[in-house]
Amino acid sequence: MFSIFFCFPLSLGAIPAIEPLKPLAPFIGSWKETGTLETGEKTKWTETLDVSWVFTDKETYLRVKFSESPFFSEWEIRAVGKKFHLTAKPAKGSSYTYLGELKEKQLILERKTEADLIERLVINLLHDNRMTYRIEEQKRTGSLFVKKLVVGITKEGVPFVDIGRPERECIVSGGLGTMTVTYEGKTYYVCCSGCRDEFKRDPVFYIKEWEKKNPPK
Repeated sequence: MFSIFFCFPLSLGAIPAIEPLKPLAPFIGSWKETGTLETGEKTKWTETLDVSWVFTDKETYLRVKFSESPFFSEWEIRAVGKKFHLTAKPAKGSSYTYLGELKEKQLILERKTEADLIERLVINLLHDNRMTYRIEEQKRTGSLFVKKLVVGITKEGVPFVDIGRPERECIVSGGLGTMTVTYEGKTYYVCCSGCRDEFKRDPVFYIKEWEKKNPPK
C-alpha cells in the first residue's frame, strides 16, 4: 500500500520532516490491488491505489487513496518517533488508528477493537513494485490471530522483474520520478501530485537543494 530493503531511494535531504518516513518512499505511486475476504463467504475485489506525499506547515505524511475497496477509503501514515501511526478511514463509519513498528521486511501495526480484542495489519514489503498486506483478528482474548482479508499489490506500469535503481529522481523526495514539472524552461521529475504541488510552492529551494546533491560535472 513502501523496496526499502531492495532499492533504496536517493537522498531525501531536501525535506527534513520526510526522513522518518524514508523507508516507505518506494510506496509512492499508483498500484493495482487484488484482495480476498477470508471470513464467511470468500469475496474478491480489484481496484487501484494512489499513494502520495502530503506536506503541511506542521507535518509530512503519506496518503493512500483506495478507489473501490469495500473496507477502506483512505490511509494516512505518519512516523512518530520510532513508531508508525496508520489512520484508517473506512468505507463506512469512523476512523481508527493502528500503531506499530517496521521489523525487517514487515510493517506490523495493531489496534484494539470495540470488543477490546486485537486487530493486526501486516504489510509485507517485498519489492519496490510488489507488496502484500493482510488483516488478522482475535476471536477472543489471548487467542491466535485469524486472517480476515489478504491483499496483493503490484505497481502499475512496472514489470515485476524491474527492481533496479530508479533512473529518474524526484527533486522533492528523492524517490522514483514519474511525472515532470518545469521552472524557467528546465524540466525536473517528481514522484507524485503531493511533490508536484510542494515543488510549485517553492521551486527555488528545491532546485538549490538538487544542485547541491548533483553538481555539474
